Amino acid sequence: MGTILDNVTRYYRYINDDLADTRTNSFWLVFNPIPICVIMFLYHRFVHSWGPQLMADRPAYKLKNTIIVYNIVQIFLSGLMTVKCMTWLYLPGYYNIWCQKINYEDTEVERMVIDYVWLYYVIKIIDLLDTVFFVLRKKFNQVTFLHVYHHLGMCLLGFIGTKFVPVLQLQFLLLILHFGHVIFEPSCAYPKWVSFVFLPHNIFILILFTDFYIKEYIYKKKK
Repeated sequence: MGTILDNVTRYYRYINDDLADTRTNSFWLVFNPIPICVIMFLYHRFVHSWGPQLMADRPAYKLKNTIIVYNIVQIFLSGLMTVKCMTWLYLPGYYNIWCQKINYEDTEVERMVIDYVWLYYVIKIIDLLDTVFFVLRKKFNQVTFLHVYHHLGMCLLGFIGTKFVPVLQLQFLLLILHFGHVIFEPSCAYPKWVSFVFLPHNIFILILFTDFYIKEYIYKKKK
């Protein structure tokens, strides 16, 4: 039993400490997986069990002003990230849109990069409030498997990206092409294991969304 625990501890330290990027490994919500796992567990239990039970005998909350403030904050943070990435990284040619390796140099730009990678991760956690608002407004039909899976997946991948590969990439429209280039192009220095972790998630999300769209907007119109 002692040997098993020793092996588990050794592998955990190897993954959590040795493989992690030292620049972000001490950041809040990044130093170990326990905080994000607790947040994801509480989120899942609230939106699927505790929240509906809490609202069973209560009227739906309005939350109009709260949601307006929430949306303004989200738009501001996302807009700030987009502007910074474009003006600091892509427009000056500092980042390659097809393949961007991780730069470990201690420069002003790289310090900005890891700060905004962490900010992106925090934004994904804040995004969980979307579903909380659905529950408090008793919009239970909007708490779909696709919705919950997407939010949980983005939190988990945000943690992995921030802890192990803190590099900002904006290939939203070229995501599949980018990952294909990383996998099949030997000269690309971006870690290939990241592609094998992130790509299945994005493909699964695409399949789920396509299925949802067909059922909600095509089949229902025919009926």
